[in-house]
Parts: sequence; structure tokens; C-alpha cells
Amino acid sequence: RLGRFFTRVDDQSYQVTKQLREAVVFATQNLVSDAPFSKLDLISCRNLLIYLEAEVQKKVIALLHFALNEGGYLFLGPSETIGQQVDLFEPVSKKWRVYRRISPSRRDRVEFPIVVSGEQRGAGKRLTDPAGARPINFAELTQRVLLEKYAPAAVLINRTYEILYFHGPTTRYLHQPTGEPTQDLIRMAPEGLRIKLRAVVHKAIRDQQQVVVSGVGVKRDGVFYPVKVTVKPVHAPKPADGLLLVILQDEHEPVPTQPSGAEVAAEEPLVRQLEHELKATREDLQSTIEEMENSNEELKVSNEEVMSMNEELQSANEELESSKEELQSLNEELITVNNQLQNKVEELEASNNNLANLLSSTDIATLCLDTGFRIKWFTPATTKLLNLIATDVGRPINDIAHQPTDRDLLHDSERVLRDLTPIEKEVRTEEGYWYLRRILPYRTLGKKIEGVVVTFADVTPLKHAAERLRRLATVLLDSNDAVTVLDLEGRITAWNRGAERMYGYSEAEALQMNVEQMVPQELRSEVHDLVERQRRGGGVDSWETRRVGKDGRLVDVWLTATALKDEAGKPTAVATTERDVTELKLTERKVLEAAAAEQRRIGQDLHDGIGQELTGLGLMAQNLMEELSGRSLPEARTASIIVTSLKQVLKDVHTLSRGLIPVDGDALMAALTDLAARTSELQGMTCTFTCDEHVFVEDNSSTATHLYHIAQEAVTNALKHGQARHIQIRLRADDRRLTLQIHNDGVGMPQQPAETSGMGLKIMRHRARLIHATLDLGPAQGGGTLVTCSVIKGNDNDQ
Repeated sequence: RLGRFFTRVDDQSYQVTKQLREAVVFATQNLVSDAPFSKLDLISCRNLLIYLEAEVQKKVIALLHFALNEGGYLFLGPSETIGQQVDLFEPVSKKWRVYRRISPSRRDRVEFPIVVSGEQRGAGKRLTDPAGARPINFAELTQRVLLEKYAPAAVLINRTYEILYFHGPTTRYLHQPTGEPTQDLIRMAPEGLRIKLRAVVHKAIRDQQQVVVSGVGVKRDGVFYPVKVTVKPVHAPKPADGLLLVILQDEHEPVPTQPSGAEVAAEEPLVRQLEHELKATREDLQSTIEEMENSNEELKVSNEEVMSMNEELQSANEELESSKEELQSLNEELITVNNQLQNKVEELEASNNNLANLLSSTDIATLCLDTGFRIKWFTPATTKLLNLIATDVGRPINDIAHQPTDRDLLHDSERVLRDLTPIEKEVRTEEGYWYLRRILPYRTLGKKIEGVVVTFADVTPLKHAAERLRRLATVLLDSNDAVTVLDLEGRITAWNRGAERMYGYSEAEALQMNVEQMVPQELRSEVHDLVERQRRGGGVDSWETRRVGKDGRLVDVWLTATALKDEAGKPTAVATTERDVTELKLTERKVLEAAAAEQRRIGQDLHDGIGQELTGLGLMAQNLMEELSGRSLPEARTASIIVTSLKQVLKDVHTLSRGLIPVDGDALMAALTDLAARTSELQGMTCTFTCDEHVFVEDNSSTATHLYHIAQEAVTNALKHGQARHIQIRLRADDRRLTLQIHNDGVGMPQQPAETSGMGLKIMRHRARLIHATLDLGPAQGGGTLVTCSVIKGNDNDQ
């Protein structure tokens, strides 16, 4: 877990953890009394400081800071912190209690508890000197003095002769050589001891048993001391296998020179006495050590009891923490519930405000009755309709003097409460107002029935509108004109009786048709143009056209179309009214034929009668002018004027008679050629006629005459209104159509000329309708005006 955690901290910590996985060393360590380790990258000290007092915690934190390398990490328990020593560590993760060493070690804060190995701690009394110094432990003091004086020097080594631990006065036998510091036992031993040590250690390693060698001479201060060397293999847990303890002891006092036999004999009792005292001292020391060990065991038991109590307190503390967290969680839940309730109260208040404003602003009278048909509440609009007041809440509805026109209110309410089926009914007041009364069951959110709800919606305008629509529908349905409705694809969606009589299709048949099926092939483009104009929101269109009846006959109609729009003003359908003008067209044609015959007679009379008389008068006037010529009499000038006037009148009579006499089908090209020549001659401008091939009009007179007069009117308009200087008349024909075009370079005209234009335009349109031709007028490409009249060949004979 520690490795996974430090992987999230940074790469350096991960490398530290990786090294810990590769080599882990365990050692018994008392933070308070043992010397600290050093040069560590990571210290994990979890759930230990909580058992120490604040002063001891401060001391331990300083020791841990000393033990860590610069940038090393300290990992504490969840209930532990570094306290006030923020200048020693910086937090890496406060949540996980991970800190990093930041500042250098401060010697004034670190106390190094150096204790000689083997010393027993915890025994003896502690006193405080009068000066306020630290308490004195007499047992430790006595132990330290005895060990310094009597404990042998010893070192703990491994199989490579590397010293792992020094104990006692080792400086008497070992010393650091010059050069780099070393822990090698052989290099630190003096000359006399070096060879013997190597041999003894080798034998102890080989035999795995204790080896003792005496009489090894070690020179010290110019004196040789006999030294006893003991090498003992350490039999400890597996991690300590292969270690050896090397003990160095002086055997007796050194003799600087060779002593005499008498002196040796005199010193022997003293030596034995000293040996005896030493033995007694050792026994006393052993007894003291055993007592100290017993005291230490008792203290250990007491410490374990204290630790157990501390663990119980810690457990209780954790339970309190858990309870605190639960209470905090419960408090948060209560806060959340309170906020939710507050939101619900605000929503309820807003809903009440909305409902109150809705009920006060609506014109729908609403009445709520309970299961006993007593009034629960009502809207302000109900007060005018049923004469209710605020104090009527709780009263039976039957006691209220409501409008006598709604006598079934209570009976219908009982039926709704019994059958749970809504009832709608139109009721009329004495003032003539109509209301749509609707009764529904009153259901709670739990689907429980607690009465009925009665609503009165004013439908008086709807009733009046419906009556007007009914009358209008009757008029349209029975109209002699054909009234139809088309969707934007041309499909028929409505069909009245007038349409049935006019075209022969029943309503059922028409509703399955598209209007294109009733339009001649050559006029079907009109349908597309009509629908497209109305789709773009065009206004009312009226024109004369043709339709095909069920029996195949052609019907001349005057069509009026308008767009039907939705509430947003978007066109959704097209309504058309079509009036049969076939009889009118026949009558008009007969009148025109009679007028044409009369024109022909008048023209013939002008040409044969008046024209001949004017010719005779012209000759007489010419003779008279010749007789009077050469004279200066006024009569000569008058005769000249008369001759000139008679010639002009005769020319006008010929022109008038030519216009009154119909143009036959074979003479149309000659008439248009004459029109162009006379226009150029009389107006002093250029007027030309072109035709690629010989054109013959089949009806012989009617179509040719109307085409001639349309061209004549177009030329006149170009000269009179357009100030044209060049006019071109073109006639062409194909297998189906005959097309006449008049182009001029005048000032031009609008793309769609107004229907209120002059009489010339109206006459041209009228003549085009008579021969079922299409007439288009508009600006020409490059300037000026272009008039195009197109008629289907043989169309006039279809009548």
C-alpha cells in the first residue's frame, strides 16, 4: 500500500519505495533511549506518537528529522502531526500524514540518548538535584560506572571482519590507522594482535564454536599487556546468523621488565586477593543485573498495562470519532433534507402564486364540489355566473340560487361522481350567453376521488361564428359557381354542388383528383404558376381560362384564386371560385362577329362609295387648280389647298377602310407588311416585319384580324408612350402554335404592368382572350418593350 501511495506522490518517493522492497533490515529501536539511525530516505512512524507526552513527541520529531536525508519522507498515523515544528517538515499530503524534511539539522534540538549495550533501563530511583538539573537514575549511573570499569571490550563483526558494533573500552586494543576511516577489524588491530585475531576468527567461523586464546601481547604506552581473546559465534534469529562477538580482556597487570622471583612471590597473594575481589564484584554485579532485569520485567508489564489502557482509550476515541462522523453525516443529511423542504416550500409557494394568478386572470368559471356536493372553492369568474360569494364555501350547491338555465348541474354532478365519466353540455343564460359546462371527477395525487370539478367556458363568440360559418357554408355549398379548395400540391380537398353541376364530377370523385386532370394540356403551367404564387403569399388572382369537364367538353371559366393561411400567416391551401363564361363567350363572339360584319360593310362603303366620290372630287379639284395655275388670284391658292386636303382625306379613308375590313388568314403577312411600311412612311422612323416562312391562319378571319389589331395597337403604344425609334414585328409558326412578337427600343415598361393601364392594353388583352391566346408584356432584354401573343392553332374552331 505504501508503494502504491508513493507512486501517486512523485517519482523520487517511488524509487525510495522500490529500494525498500529490494532490501529491508529489521532492528529493535527505542526512539527515546537508543541512539538514532541516520541517512534514511523514509521513516514510517504510525500510531506511536499518540502514546507519548507532548515533550517526548517534540524530542522524537527532532530525532526523526536528524535521521532523515535532505528531502526524505516521514509517514505518520492518521491521528498524528508534526505539531509546531513546521520549520523541520513540509506537508506532502495532509490527508495521509506524509511530510518531507526541509531544513538542516539543529544540534540544539537533538538529544542523542547514548546507552551502553547490555545496560538495563528502568530500574532505580530518579532524583532531581537542587539546581533543577535532569533527574538522576542511580541504577543507570552505577551500571554505567561498573561497565566502564569492569566490562570487557568487545566488537561485533561479520564473516568479512567488518566491525558492526563497538562495546566497552575498545580503544585499548584497537585504533584507527592513518588514511581513510575503516571498520576492518584486522586493519584496526595492532601488530602483535593482528595475526592472532585473524587465526582465531577463522577457526571460530570454521568450527562454529567459541575459541579462547590467552597471552597475546599488546603494546600500550610502551608496555606489553597480556590479552585474552575470545571469539564467540552469535546464535540469534536468522537475520543475525554469521555474526561473531570478539572479546578483548587484559589477563593481569603488565610488567615493564623481567621481575625477580621474590617480587613475583610477593605479588601473588595480592593478585589472588584482587582476583577474589573481582569475582565477588562480578557476582554482585550479576545479582544487581538480575534484580534490574526483574524490575525491568515488572516495568514492562506495567508498561504493557498502560499501553493496553491507552489502546482502549484510543479505541474509545476512535468510536467517538466514528460517532462524531455519524453525527456529522446525520447533520448533513438533516441539512440536505431541510434544504429540500425549503425548496419544496418555495416551489409550493410559487405554485400557489401561479395558481392564484391563473384563477384570478382566467375567464373560465371553475367550481369545485366535495363528495357531498358542498362548495370547496371557486374562481372569481364563477361569482358572476352563479352569484357566489366568499361565505358560500361549505354550503351545498343546491342551496345556491344559480342560473335557472342550468337546472341539471346537481344531477349531472351526481352522475359524474357515480360513473367517473366526464359530462359536457352547452348551457344558455337568460341574457343570451352560451357556456360550455364540463364536469369532471376531482382526483388527488393518490388517485382518490374527493368530489367533482365544474368549469364554464364562454363559447358565445364561437356559437355566433359557427352560425355565420354555417350560413356561409350553405351559401357556398348551394352556389352556382364552382367553389374548390386545393392543397399546395394541387390536390382537390373541397368541392361544392356548383362544381358538380359545372364539371360533372361528384364530390367523392373530385376529392380523389388533382386539378391538373381538369386543365387542358397547353394550360397546365397555369396551375403550377398559381400554386407557386400562392405558396409565396400572393394576393387574389383573377383571369379567364379553360377547364375540361367529365364528358370531355371545354368550359370557359373566369377564375378567382386566393391563399388560405394559418394563424402564423403561412399559406396552407388555395381557394378558387370558377364561373362558367362559355355562354357569355359565345354571345360576345356573336356580337363581335356582327360588329365585324358591320365594320366590313362600313369599310366597304368607305372604300367603294365615299372613296370613289372623294377620288372624283379630287380630280375636279385638280383640274380647277390647273386652270387657275399661273394666276395670282386667291382662288388658285384655295384650289391648291383643297387638292392637298382631298388627297390626305382620301388616304385616311383608305386607311380607315382597311382597318375596318377583316384580315383573312392568308393575308395576315401582307397586312403586317403594309402596317410596317405605312408606320415607317408616316412616322419618319424604322418599322420592319419579318417572317421566316409563309404563315396561314386556319380560321381565315377571326384569329388573323385580332392578331393584326394587337400588332397595330402595340405599334401605336410604342410610338405614343414609348417614343420608340425602331420597331420590329416578327411572326413565326410551328406545328402547334402561332406566335406574334412586337419589340421596340422605347423607354420600356414594368415587368408586370398594372391592370389600370390605358385602353390600348385592355383592348389587346380582350382580343387575346377572344381567340384564347396568351399575351405577355414586359421589358425586353437590352432595353425597350417586348409584346408576345401566342395562340394554339385551330383553337378558334374548337367552339
